[in-house]
Amino acid sequence: MKKWKLVSITLFIIIVSYLLLHYISYLHYISYLLCNMRFVTITSTKYKQNPTIGNYAFIISSGIASENILNKNLITSYVYINLSKVKPGDNFLIYPPINNGSKISRAFYSNPIINVTILNSTIFYSHGDQYINFGIKVYITAYKKIAQGCVISIIGMPLESFSSTELSCGTNLYIGFKAVNASVFELMFFVANCATHTTSKSLFSVF
Repeated sequence: MKKWKLVSITLFIIIVSYLLLHYISYLHYISYLLCNMRFVTITSTKYKQNPTIGNYAFIISSGIASENILNKNLITSYVYINLSKVKPGDNFLIYPPINNGSKISRAFYSNPIINVTILNSTIFYSHGDQYINFGIKVYITAYKKIAQGCVISIIGMPLESFSSTELSCGTNLYIGFKAVNASVFELMFFVANCATHTTSKSLFSVF
């Protein structure tokens, strides 16, 4: 009798486990279908040759570039900021290139605009070196997301710091920072699959 009960319990556990696994697989499948309905996978990099929208007195120039970032060729948009003209609160609109392999919402595919606001651009000296504390806030229109953060860089060093904020389905918006000299600061923007790792820890929080 005890043996029969043990067999019954074992069979019950096996059946429940089997049904549970199928239910989990079903949920994953439904999630996959919903993701494909709401999102678009980019098969050819989407970008605008003139990425900024409008004219800004504090922007020296902007454009599109092909960059090798961690052995991956990516299309990026760049903006050169005139540090003598920019002030906190200044903002600009820009299209970040959406690189091949990205999975984004249909809303962002139709309207890939981000609004960048300058929070600060303070130059200071420490131990004989000249530094800049550069902060921005980014509003991602289609996702209704805000990301903000800052970077402290030694002016003139040929180093770029990258940061990212997640958009959807393993795809991130990446932002690059570079202090070119005491007069010019470069910002870089692009969207790519998160397999593209950044060279620094994320400076951004999304809320």
